[in-house]
Amino acid sequence: MAYSGKAIIRAGDLLIQDSSDDISEADRHHAMGVLSFWRASHEHPLELAYTLLGKVAKPIDKEVIVAKRLKRTQSIVSKLKRMQGMKLKTMQDIGGCRAVVKNEKRVRKLVRTLENKHADLRVKNNYIENPKADGYRGIHLTGRFPAKKGPDQRKVEIQIRTKIQHSWATAVEIVDLFTGQTLKSNQGSPDWAELFVHAGVMFSLFEEITPDILEKGDLSPSTQKILFDRLKRGTEKLSADELANSCEKLYLLSNKLDVLNRLDAFTKSLNVTESHWTTAPTDGYALLEIDLKEGEVHSTIFESNKFDEAASKYLAAEKKSAEEPTWITALVSTSAVGGLRQAYPNYYADSSIFLRHLDLAKKIYRIYNPSGLKRAFKKLFN
Repeated sequence: MAYSGKAIIRAGDLLIQDSSDDISEADRHHAMGVLSFWRASHEHPLELAYTLLGKVAKPIDKEVIVAKRLKRTQSIVSKLKRMQGMKLKTMQDIGGCRAVVKNEKRVRKLVRTLENKHADLRVKNNYIENPKADGYRGIHLTGRFPAKKGPDQRKVEIQIRTKIQHSWATAVEIVDLFTGQTLKSNQGSPDWAELFVHAGVMFSLFEEITPDILEKGDLSPSTQKILFDRLKRGTEKLSADELANSCEKLYLLSNKLDVLNRLDAFTKSLNVTESHWTTAPTDGYALLEIDLKEGEVHSTIFESNKFDEAASKYLAAEKKSAEEPTWITALVSTSAVGGLRQAYPNYYADSSIFLRHLDLAKKIYRIYNPSGLKRAFKKLFN
């Protein structure tokens, strides 16, 4: 069943009203059905954007991770509540895809190429040049792609990030999932929020370090020289005082929150059956139902020609998760380039890359201690 634009707007307006309002359960379920219809209409445009992104990104970075998703109902409703004046009909990221590449140089090249390949694709937000206040970095583009039927088009958002930026963003999502916070919406523990701000500063510094240094986590005298020589190239926007402050705050907060042990515990708490993913078709969808209370991930695989069935099951699962706060539901692509675990580490509670960078920042603090941090970082500008 199709719905008019006014019906879609009304559904969004109803879903953001408080549960205490005089709205029947039947009306809420109907509104969720309208939202599901509108979200499903983005599937074909999203596939077109995803295909374009994969074709353009692969020559730029052969190890690129490309993924797509239809926005979760909980995330849609949260954004409608948070962004005053926004309507469901005009939301730009219901359909979204992402490319994760090695470094910022490849991010910029990919963005330029996408703009040249698709006349309607334009940068909406450059969060690398102007990071969000919460520490998020990346570049977001939006563009219109044809709907499956008729002349209509749908807006699709494309996010481009480096691997380091991706590790930061997914760590935020993992903390939100397991602690019941909404740090992505700027709501939650001040300590966790501040930790991610300072992690964003330090991680931006690591963008110039080669992967072999990060993999080894080695900070011997010879490696330190390489480290700081490399960092000289990308620190024009960061002062020695800012770097020293972030390094110290990150060290203290990570200890206070016991971040290393807590994130590791989140990973171990989930029982993920790997065969659910590795035996999936090359092109299709996986409906994920994450039971945080029992520590289990349930997955149902749908081939690409079964999207309508997947969307219907997705809606039913979301209605269940709305009544069970410890259940998380998502519909993700099984054809993600680079592998599902890399594309969706948040659903595996996999924060290993984030923790490796955090550990490197803590090692820098321990080597130089508070009295030597500013002197050490000033070397970057000499």
